[in-house]
Amino acid sequence: MYEMLPCSGIGEATPTDDVKSIEAIRKKRDKSNAALIKSLREDEHAGALLEATEADWIAGRMTEPVLVDEEIPVDVLLHPRFSVAQEKEDGSLKIRPVDNMSWSDGDGSGNRKKKDIKVGSVNGHTFPQEKMRPDTLDRFIGLLTLFATSVTRVPGLIKV
Repeated sequence: MYEMLPCSGIGEATPTDDVKSIEAIRKKRDKSNAALIKSLREDEHAGALLEATEADWIAGRMTEPVLVDEEIPVDVLLHPRFSVAQEKEDGSLKIRPVDNMSWSDGDGSGNRKKKDIKVGSVNGHTFPQEKMRPDTLDRFIGLLTLFATSVTRVPGLIKV
């Protein structure tokens, strides 16, 4: 989800004057992808992260994972994915993948200032039309709880 998000009607309307087109990011994706690949390091839970990524691909939530070795993809915009380990009651770990849609190469000059990183990211090109208030989030949590108890499954939330 990027650019102007659809209005759900449950939040307080907010002005959205400065909506940026995602085309600016698409035009520099080759440089962005090269900068990202140069900055990557192997995740501590790389095996589990790859398994989760393949499961997301099979479920249709993302494109097929490919090995990037010599040729850097230029037809897609890459984002880093990292793991968050959560300890279960039995002491084992649950590995949760996180897609960092706030990553960007900044202004492309190599000087990665925090402001430039956000402005150049997908999240920096995402504009809600309403502000959520705590009571609407409480209702959302209530809905998630009702869903989980009704279908005995925990819902998965993704940002597309």
